[in-house]
Amino acid sequence: MLKNSDYRVVPALGHGSFGSAHLVTEITSGKQLVWIRMTIVSKEDRRMALSEAEILRINKNQFLVQYKNHLKMKVNSIF
Repeated sequence: MLKNSDYRVVPALGHGSFGSAHLVTEITSGKQLVWIRMTIVSKEDRRMALSEAEILRINKNQFLVQYKNHLKMKVNSIF
């Protein structure tokens, strides 16, 4: 199970209507990733965010961001 402590997080790269994007470094590999932090308000927002994550996980395409994983950090947030 992934944990927040598995990554070194830098300040936000940018902000959008659903959350913010951060550049992170995976501590074990040194690999840099973009971590998108989303604040989830409703069950429908949560369902849509998880659905989008699943689509990114399944689809492998040079024009799509490669999906790694997601974390649930608080009751209303998904990383």
